Amino acid sequence: PIAERSGFIISLGNEVIELACAQLAEWAAAGRTVRVSVNVSALQLSQSNFSDIVLDALQRHGLDPAQLELEITETAILEQQQIAISSLERLRDAGLCISLDDFGKGYAGFAHLSALPVNKLKIDRSLIAELSNSHDDSLIVSSTITLAKRLSLQVVAEGVETPEQVVYLRLAGCDIVQGYHFSRPLHVNQVDEFENLFHARSRACG
Repeated sequence: PIAERSGFIISLGNEVIELACAQLAEWAAAGRTVRVSVNVSALQLSQSNFSDIVLDALQRHGLDPAQLELEITETAILEQQQIAISSLERLRDAGLCISLDDFGKGYAGFAHLSALPVNKLKIDRSLIAELSNSHDDSLIVSSTITLAKRLSLQVVAEGVETPEQVVYLRLAGCDIVQGYHFSRPLHVNQVDEFENLFHARSRACG
């Protein structure tokens, strides 16, 4: 909030994009090709040259645009609608993945979904948390997944913490699940160890 109110979020956010690209390039040099997600604020989207900033960072680090994912809330897009949609369309067309974050939280809803230049929809953790206790939330989640599929969007569930949530979401057709059930946030130096452990567990489970 402080960075948003002061306007510092613009330079800070742009620096995060630069650091993400630098890390991707380091991993690529070590033979690992992955995608990194970066959250983008409404103020960043207010920059008329935002798409240039992102594409320039990717080019300088020799990266495929598909390696970078931008996570943006519906509110952020609508706050800067004309500039934001133009920038995001350009970035999506260049090959970046654009994710609609926190879907189902507060204002976010179905009304604008088909008009937004996004590839992926991330269901907010507040809906996932009540899957076992709320029929309404489970209905909203399953309906959201169905609609997203019809719009050719990939679906991610945020805040997954239990095996029961994983099973429900997989049966509902969710593409990706993320949350503390798998791992808490890691420092970049811990990624190798986690990845090796994850693959070892996967092999052990058949």
